[in-house]
Amino acid sequence: MRITRRTGRLAAIAAALLLCACAGQKAPEAVPRQPAPQPASSAPCEEAWIYAPGNYVLDIAEGAEVELDPSVQPFPLYCTPAAAREALEAEIAANRLPADGWRLYRVAGRFDEIARPGRDAAGRALLARKALLVDWAPEGVR
Repeated sequence: MRITRRTGRLAAIAAALLLCACAGQKAPEAVPRQPAPQPASSAPCEEAWIYAPGNYVLDIAEGAEVELDPSVQPFPLYCTPAAAREALEAEIAANRLPADGWRLYRVAGRFDEIARPGRDAAGRALLARKALLVDWAPEGVR
């Protein structure tokens, strides 16, 4: 198996996220998750947004392809940067994610084309197939 720069980097980041999520945390209490606002069926999403580690900005700016693989971990999708930021802030507030190092990214493809049918247990739409990050939202975008 050949490991490319992208594959190796994604594997390392996935491992680091898993370690950060597990390190030093007690068993999570049952906290009901609020689903991020999703569009009504009459107003479909044109774009798909996620939150991911902030260092991907450097790779995208250099012209590298940054590919998300939902077989490695689930990637919740959001219709707007504001919805993605709201979900990220909720995860940080609940201590499920570290507070620093996150950015909002636009994923290649239309929301309805790349989202898995249905929702997960938390009511979120998830990425159905591999997809590239194509852009990022500037800091503070709501």
